[in-house]
Amino acid sequence: MDHRLAAALSVVDSEKTRNGYPLFIAESESPDIQFRLTRSYDAGEALAAREEAKRSEKKNAKPEHGVTYFPEPYLVGKDAKWPTREEWLAEQKLKQEALKV
Repeated sequence: MDHRLAAALSVVDSEKTRNGYPLFIAESESPDIQFRLTRSYDAGEALAAREEAKRSEKKNAKPEHGVTYFPEPYLVGKDAKWPTREEWLAEQKLKQEALKV
C-alpha cells in the first residue's frame, strides 16, 4: 500500500505548477476561473533579502524584504465550479489527438 500511495503522490506532484496549483486548474480555459496576485510575507526570506541588500552594490534599488507575489485562483460567478482532474485529463487527451491529425 505504501508503494501505491507514493506512486499516487508522485503523479499528483508531477501535475502541479511551480506555485503548487494542479495543472487542471492552471491550464483551464474556463472563464469561471481567474487569478489574482496574492502577497505573502516570510520572516526568514526577509532576513536573507536584507543581508543580500547589504552586499548589493546597487544602493538605489530598495527591494520589498520577505515579500513574494504569487497567483491565487478564484471562481467568478455564483454557480462557477472548479474543474476536476478527470475533466483536465480528457481535455489533454483531446489536445493530443488533435495534434496527431
